[in-house]
Amino acid sequence: MESSNTHISPDYYRITLAISIAFFLYILLLRVNNLKQQYTAPQHDLRAYLACAHNIVDGRHIYKTHHKYIPGDPTLSTHIPKYIYPPLMGMILIPFNSIPYTTFKKYWFFLNLFLIFHAILLSVTLLGFKQFRWPVFFAISAVMIGSDPVRLLLYTAQADALAIYLSLLALYFFNKQKWLPAAILIAVASWTKVTPGIFFIYFLTRGNLKFTIYALSSAIILMMLQLGAVGKSQFLYFFTDIAKEMPETLPAPSMESLWSLFSLIFIPHEQYYILNKPHLLVPFVVTFKLITMAIITIPMLRTGSKKESLFMGFAILSSASLLITDISWMMRFVWNLVTIAALFYISGNIKTRITAYLTLALTVMLLLLNNTYLWMYAFKGDLSGWRGIITGGVAVHAFISLLIITPYYLKGSTFSLPVIKTIKLYKSTKKILIKNVPEK
Repeated sequence: MESSNTHISPDYYRITLAISIAFFLYILLLRVNNLKQQYTAPQHDLRAYLACAHNIVDGRHIYKTHHKYIPGDPTLSTHIPKYIYPPLMGMILIPFNSIPYTTFKKYWFFLNLFLIFHAILLSVTLLGFKQFRWPVFFAISAVMIGSDPVRLLLYTAQADALAIYLSLLALYFFNKQKWLPAAILIAVASWTKVTPGIFFIYFLTRGNLKFTIYALSSAIILMMLQLGAVGKSQFLYFFTDIAKEMPETLPAPSMESLWSLFSLIFIPHEQYYILNKPHLLVPFVVTFKLITMAIITIPMLRTGSKKESLFMGFAILSSASLLITDISWMMRFVWNLVTIAALFYISGNIKTRITAYLTLALTVMLLLLNNTYLWMYAFKGDLSGWRGIITGGVAVHAFISLLIITPYYLKGSTFSLPVIKTIKLYKSTKKILIKNVPEK
């Protein structure tokens, strides 16, 4: 939308802003009862984080034990999910140990909302929508507040909102060449959940020597802090044993990944019956995983020429990392807010009118795939047959977004500096070796 920002009239801007705010308020009103349910929900994943904090303080194994009984606070003593994250997440919550769980979960609910909205604002700011910044912010906020990933994230109190916020904040400082805060934030995000580790590597391929030193130092310091807090055996347990305790893969809508998506298509699942071709599951999953892995290498090896390329590469990696992992719960796809912002930007910056309209129409469809309840209204609650693909909508959104954003990123891109240096080193080494080869 940058190209149109310099020619829009104040009246056009006000109308656009009013429509986007009205759309946001309409969706918010439509979902108010759901928000109330999420506010009073058990938020069971938060209990795992708090249990880890208590276990660290009391010297118990954070991966093998649960919280001891606390008089007056029985919530933490029953049905606590397994803690399957690095120790840092529990360490962050240690200062809040004295707050009763029934009180703290309310704070966490509003914190998650704040992190989601601020992550959207960071995305819009990084892309430089200029005058369209606030209309796009409210439009994306409307889509996300009514989306299935956000609904489940608030219900379970997952940490993905924190992970995406820290990662985008790191991207914001990186874009400003504030190397130290960018390095610290992406290191914290990477140790909070494993997924942001891909952005840690992404930044290393673009940062200067100062950033590299700051990032690696931050990561090592955080590692040492975790070692000191839980000991070597527990710290290594996460990397050696925790994979055995991960939940089994489930079809959509519980999980949303390439495996879940194609499982939904080729294996009958009650009301989501589409095709009965289970023998096609593995070939399709392997093929599309290979495609996704190939896409991941693009932002890692190449640097885009446009000013928004840093964000576009980030968007590619966020979607690809979700799809390629079989255990991708629905709430993890709150990361789709990144690709939604990228799609808005691309559709507003295509100069050919027909192509722009087609891209905008596809963007709208991809946005709607995050909101199953809208399709439930459209199909009167019947999602049988091919309409059942809507239950894997967030995965479809993520994959098609890759196919739109990647070519936009590739246009005019060049190899990143580390790759260029590696190529030069290879060529110079080859010349030296050729010179030193004795003549016969």
